[in-house]
Amino acid sequence: MNEIIIDFLHDGQVNLEGKGFKGQACFKEMQFLKDALGVETSFTKKQEFYQAEVKRDGKVKAR
Repeated sequence: MNEIIIDFLHDGQVNLEGKGFKGQACFKEMQFLKDALGVETSFTKKQEFYQAEVKRDGKVKAR
């Protein structure tokens, strides 16, 4: 399951963390939050960023 965790710190900073995403899917899913929150001061890519993104087309194939 994919999650976006939002931490609001005492100094006014906001940390966003994506869990369960592969490849750039996390970056794409969090873009609206980053746009709404304003200036990005840092960005850290986790190991999952470099893994292949899973794309789903909604079709199920049975064998």
